[in-house]
Amino acid sequence: MRERDHFLTKARSSKSELDWSKYRNLRNTVTREIRKAKGRYYRNLLEENLDKPSKFWKAVKKLVPNEKSSTKASTIRIKYDDKLTEDNYTTANAFCNFFCNLAKRMNNELNDCSCTLNNIIHHARSVNVFNFTPVLPSSILCHLKSIKVCKSSGIDAIPAKLLRDAASEISVSLTGLINLSLFLGNIPDEWKVAKVIPIYKSGTHDNPENYRPISILPVLSKMLEREAHTQLYRHIDINNLLSPFQCGFRKNYSCETTVTYFTDKIRKNADSGLLTGAIFIDIKKAFDTVNHENLLRKLYRFGLEDKELDWFENYLTTQRVSIEGILSNFGEITAGVPRRSYMPNKVYTYLPVHRCRTSIIFRATLQWT
Repeated sequence: MRERDHFLTKARSSKSELDWSKYRNLRNTVTREIRKAKGRYYRNLLEENLDKPSKFWKAVKKLVPNEKSSTKASTIRIKYDDKLTEDNYTTANAFCNFFCNLAKRMNNELNDCSCTLNNIIHHARSVNVFNFTPVLPSSILCHLKSIKVCKSSGIDAIPAKLLRDAASEISVSLTGLINLSLFLGNIPDEWKVAKVIPIYKSGTHDNPENYRPISILPVLSKMLEREAHTQLYRHIDINNLLSPFQCGFRKNYSCETTVTYFTDKIRKNADSGLLTGAIFIDIKKAFDTVNHENLLRKLYRFGLEDKELDWFENYLTTQRVSIEGILSNFGEITAGVPRRSYMPNKVYTYLPVHRCRTSIIFRATLQWT
């Protein structure tokens, strides 16, 4: 490359065709070698991560062009109440109002479904009562040291790297705060406010329907979430409260488990002369329209009461939308669970309630005629 640049400078000054020819040959050689080096790099990267799905697909995304990135709008302006927002502040508030009222608008269209569900989920309550247990400082220290420094900061603007570097100094104090939160059934206000980033999906850029909300919570709150999730999952697992077909967010289960069961079912029915029918359902705005009342009722059935149930109810309350660093006013959440949060998405998957985003397999076996 240095030789190429040298002959480019020389050719510009001498204007000699020989120098220009030498420069073009070197330029083509450099381009060819760069392409070969990239090919070797990505081939080795894919081969090294064949047994690591997350890293493998990250490498694939680097290879495949992303059309969404090229169509991203530089400045977001949306239509809300038949008006186009004028600046980032009005846009942030418009998004906040839209996301907070989204569930109300969609649930008004599903009153019949909601009533049916309310009748379905009134079943017998779990006999075993769930209680939070004290968290040990060693557990919090382990969580702090395992924080990924690339994690975005929440409303509190405390970076993940700072918390990881100070893990040994703050682990005891943080453990006290977490135990106090679990004991009182309350969460510090600064820990439960989500900074929501609207991410463009497709369609026109001025339609808020074409954006999905990504919630960024304070890193400290994720330590609390992790402990609450660990204890709740242990209770659910010990008491066998999950369906044997629940494969999401469970140890030793995955999408492959569902696919294997489904294909085996099809083969078995085919061998028996039966026809298998399947319906796959992907509910629109599923995470954004989770009914809090139904979710809490399901938690009560699973053995949560008093301060444990109050803790989960207290969690889902407030959010603010951020547009290019400009924050909206506080918005009260009446439905939905935070995206990109450690615990609520997993709990939501364990406790399928109104508008659950899961591919539902409806199997119908018909005798061949």
